[in-house]
Amino acid sequence: MCHQMPSDSDQVFSSNQNGKITHDRPDGRSWWTAYPSNLSFKAENLAWGQKTCEAAITNPITGWAETNVKYDGQGHRRNMLTSIATRVGIACYVKDGKTCWAMCLGK
Repeated sequence: MCHQMPSDSDQVFSSNQNGKITHDRPDGRSWWTAYPSNLSFKAENLAWGQKTCEAAITNPITGWAETNVKYDGQGHRRNMLTSIATRVGIACYVKDGKTCWAMCLGK
């Protein structure tokens, strides 16, 4: 069964207006408000600047792999490895040559 996950492409880009990523939505609400309310688990990974999905996932410095960070700082990696999530969506948004990636996880 498919369930719609967040599709706020503007959420990702608007959070990067100054080259900084934030999980807040353009209207100031928290990131998780974009998810269906019936989900018991919600997580979001954002990446900025990678040209491919593979790079967004595996780059140890700018991507979600975080292999060069102590485990307690590996929030993106823990999101990807959790056994709780049963749904995942990955989206790319390009504007003015800048690429943003969003991974949305839920259960």
